[in-house]
Amino acid sequence: MRKREPKPKIFTCDWLAGIFCGMSSKQRHDKPQRPKSHRGEDISKRVFESQIPDTWTYEAKSQREYGIDGIVEIFDHDDTTGLTFNVQLKSVERESASKARIKTSTRNYMKDLAVPTLVVVVDGSSTVHFGWAHLFDLYGRKKGAASYTFELPSIWNENSATEIEREVRGARAALALRSNLPIYWTIDEDGSLPASWVASFRVSFERGLAGSTELTRRADEAGWATLKISLASDAISIRLRGTPGA
Repeated sequence: MRKREPKPKIFTCDWLAGIFCGMSSKQRHDKPQRPKSHRGEDISKRVFESQIPDTWTYEAKSQREYGIDGIVEIFDHDDTTGLTFNVQLKSVERESASKARIKTSTRNYMKDLAVPTLVVVVDGSSTVHFGWAHLFDLYGRKKGAASYTFELPSIWNENSATEIEREVRGARAALALRSNLPIYWTIDEDGSLPASWVASFRVSFERGLAGSTELTRRADEAGWATLKISLASDAISIRLRGTPGA
């Protein structure tokens, strides 16, 4: 009897799927893959660095620190200015995406830092949206939420660097002012002035400042006063200790 020849094996796409049409889940993950979030971070970093002036430097943090991805230092040509600000970078695939979701704990942390934090979102069209964390307003929002979504009011343009530097300078001045508040004051008077007039002046002066005790208040002891107010028969002078004329 003639021996039957074996039928040729037909290779279907289902059989080839594991080799050519697609690999099994286990095979696909034999090598480490870069997380999608890392790819977005790299994109936002490259786009942001391409926008800032050549006289600025951006240094990414080796480890993300409570929502802070890096820090920018502002130079005046090659001269240091001491001006710095933190940056939080986000990347989204959608175009015209101008909102950022920030954890409440992260926002509180940013507000307590000595330098301001710029929140940056790079959208799908590589447009850079940004806003300052210390200007995010919670007025009218539900209290106690774990996070909030904020609108980033600015889009990067040719004036953005100047506006950012101006805000950083203002933030530094505000920090220096807060660290020296309240300003204590005292009043000295010429002995020749009527006692009733001096008393009336003191009462009126203190009433006028009653709502600003976080900014200035009367010193318990004259020696602690930074602001010295002198009353004379022909003039009222005010001197701030440590400044010319004080």
